[in-house]
Amino acid sequence: MKRECKKADRPEVGNFYLVLLKINNNFGGKSGTQKFYKTGEIMRTIMRSADFDEKEIVIDYPDGIGLVRGFGEVTYRQRFQALQGVTQEYLFEGVLVVHRDGQVLRELVIEINHDFPFFKMQFELEGHSGYTPFTKASIPTIIGGGKHQLFFFPEVNGRLTYPPGHRYTFEVIFSLQYLRKVFGEDLSCLKNLGRGVEKMEPVHLTAQACPITPLMKQIIYDFLNCPFEGVFRKVYLEAKLLELFTLQVDQLERGYNRPVSRRDTEKLFFIKEYLTEHPETACSLHELSELAGLNDFKLKRGFKALFQTTVFRYLTDVRMEKAKCMLHEEGVSIAEVAFSIGYKNPQHFTAAFKRKYGYLPSAVRC
Repeated sequence: MKRECKKADRPEVGNFYLVLLKINNNFGGKSGTQKFYKTGEIMRTIMRSADFDEKEIVIDYPDGIGLVRGFGEVTYRQRFQALQGVTQEYLFEGVLVVHRDGQVLRELVIEINHDFPFFKMQFELEGHSGYTPFTKASIPTIIGGGKHQLFFFPEVNGRLTYPPGHRYTFEVIFSLQYLRKVFGEDLSCLKNLGRGVEKMEPVHLTAQACPITPLMKQIIYDFLNCPFEGVFRKVYLEAKLLELFTLQVDQLERGYNRPVSRRDTEKLFFIKEYLTEHPETACSLHELSELAGLNDFKLKRGFKALFQTTVFRYLTDVRMEKAKCMLHEEGVSIAEVAFSIGYKNPQHFTAAFKRKYGYLPSAVRC
């Protein structure tokens, strides 16, 4: 059960995980007061900044980052000289999720040290994050607005820099124990990320941060607006995290290492909107490229990178959705539906519809 901390700002920042909170006990189906830690080795984060009232903040994490059972949620306000906002944290067994919504009032510089391996998904929905390492155990990391990165650092010891402006982020830290629970002892399925973990070497998902796709944004929205309570809340939230993780790794598998520029992104969204509004279009890829002001390669690569599908697969999906709606209308024949969405041959439409839905258009009217 979500509960806002009662003390001002982050209570007892140096001992945050010793704060008593309402925790969802998903094994017994009850809610009770527990501590946000378990016995074992303590992992420590130290942050220093001239903009902190305390100058130095120490956070002790429980071994493995997670709870013995269940999961917990906490919301608290941050009021520093250069930063004001609200942070939500979700703590699972081996997973820490942090959602930040705040305003950086002037450039914020933080020296940070994590004395434990750091495997993190970071989505900068708005804002900008820069990290400069002090040692070779981590590597420089820049994540601009609308971008995401997935990375592993054996140790974090460096400087974080945030420029002024609104910062809206979604961050997920996985313990190595959790990764092995999900993927087993062999992490080779994670390719370069898995090799980095096995060799304890710093590694990024891609050389540069990748664009956050509309599907990723939707999953993050679904996570933050979970409609369930109790045991199903934990199941739902964890499933969304794994879905998000899969999409990040999939971008690497598909080779989207080069980000799409802001200018090209606007053109690609224009083409997507054009196809949505004109499903009957019979334009070739070259004609769509000219319409967008892009070459064929940029249109194909950029569209797939942003929308996780090809141009013509998206057009087919739009056509089929429109056809499905029209088939529910009385007095409209299957041939008329086919012609209205750009098919010259109704039989070709019927075959495409069955490939999409697994049944014939005529079955809609049964």
